[in-house]
Amino acid sequence: LTTQWPASGYWYMLMQNDDYKHHFINRLCDLMNTSYDYEVLYEIETDIFKEAVPEIAANYLRWNGGDSYDFYSNYYDFGNELSTREAYLRQHLKNNYSLTKDVEITLAVKPAGAGRIKISTIVPDAYPWKGDYFSDVPITIEAIPGPGYTFASWDNNKHIANTSLAKFTSEISDLSTTFTANFVAGESNFNGITISEINYKNGDGLESTDWFEIWNATDESLALNGWYFTDKNPDHIFTFGAALSIPAGERLVVARDPIYFKSLYPDVKNVAGGFDFGFAKITDEINLFNGDDVLVVQAKYSDLFPWALRENNDGKTLELLNPEASLMDPYNWFAGCYKGSPGTGFDPDCGGNTGLEDKLTGGVALKAYPNPVQNKLTLEFYVNNGQANTHVSIYNVMGSIVYSDSYTGLSTGLNLVDINVSELKSGQMYFVSVTSNGVQQTIKLIKE
Repeated sequence: LTTQWPASGYWYMLMQNDDYKHHFINRLCDLMNTSYDYEVLYEIETDIFKEAVPEIAANYLRWNGGDSYDFYSNYYDFGNELSTREAYLRQHLKNNYSLTKDVEITLAVKPAGAGRIKISTIVPDAYPWKGDYFSDVPITIEAIPGPGYTFASWDNNKHIANTSLAKFTSEISDLSTTFTANFVAGESNFNGITISEINYKNGDGLESTDWFEIWNATDESLALNGWYFTDKNPDHIFTFGAALSIPAGERLVVARDPIYFKSLYPDVKNVAGGFDFGFAKITDEINLFNGDDVLVVQAKYSDLFPWALRENNDGKTLELLNPEASLMDPYNWFAGCYKGSPGTGFDPDCGGNTGLEDKLTGGVALKAYPNPVQNKLTLEFYVNNGQANTHVSIYNVMGSIVYSDSYTGLSTGLNLVDINVSELKSGQMYFVSVTSNGVQQTIKLIKE
């Protein structure tokens, strides 16, 4: 790629950065393995063709003639172009970036259903899964345990330096290889200390300060003498005071500006902090170390898909869903209350500040993930009366109902409902609607 066109100069400079170039190539591979896959695109083309066929005769009549042969010929030609597009694109990448060869990566999970695997930017929801990447581009793969499971190890593979680590980055030299993640049921790495809430972004019209919450879920007081935390920059270090502790079962708020924080939350008593660096608005992490320099808790967040606050500017915080699951898993965090719940556990009623109507019409309470989805869709929503009837419907773009179900006996507050959408047509857009107590919210869904 050259700079012969003025507008390409920015692109050329970006591609000199190896991290950006590798992300670009892997992300394109992600899309070719999912949304841009030939089978997906061909089905979309075929559906459009079938919808158009009944109208062609009337169209020719309205516009005084036409050639049906051209119409059918264009359909077949476009299908043939789709079938060769991926190979052409891959060869284009090889030629321009001196890539050596394609590699086929298979991801597997043992036991079945015990977890998932993130490869590059995607998390498939069905295993074994196969995808094609390039040998010269490092790729990051991470095992994500499901509820009730913890990561145990990877099966031996020469591309994994340490099979006991859930996450690794490697250049794949073999033409094909399989990475199998092993999980163990009934065990947890949770030691009673966790990061339970993060505030990294202000809402529209809401001034705040960066803060996070440490929860001591043990039955003993936790002395923080010598403890410290960093963000993703290891040079950003904040050390806690020698006399600071967290009582058993209590929470400590760590704020960038404790004085300003207390002016906003006068009822929160257990507050520490005063660190001179802020949390990044796109992606960052919090690493909590004890006095022996041992990493106790690591939490990561992002403002990009599929994280809960990626489209939220209402002043809500990230709340931890399950302390025994991975704090690196975006699906283990959800959008909390307006201004958060610092110093206390999550309150589904948000202290009375937000009723069900606001939650179901505010555009953020109803979530569907993963989106795009392959087979299993998880809906996250609130109800203020679990005994009331809650109705879930999925509509296609023509307005026809393709899925419908009703639920009673849900939890008052936050609910997670799994739906099998494997029968929905791939590459199509749908609308998911949840109605409870006469209040309805609808969001868009893409089927991979």
